[in-house]
Amino acid sequence: MTREQARQAFDRLRRANVEARYSADYTVSDEELDWLTDRVTRLQDTVRALCDERISR
Repeated sequence: MTREQARQAFDRLRRANVEARYSADYTVSDEELDWLTDRVTRLQDTVRALCDERISR
């Protein structure tokens, strides 16, 4: 995915919070969903590592 596609996918995720609730026609492509899933997994891993490090101090 190009940088521009990644930006568009992120923008779609941001808008999804509101638009998906009020529009039955809201869609996300498989490629966007894969990208978003990967990013969320990375974020979870990062947060988990930082929390574990902080707790172990």
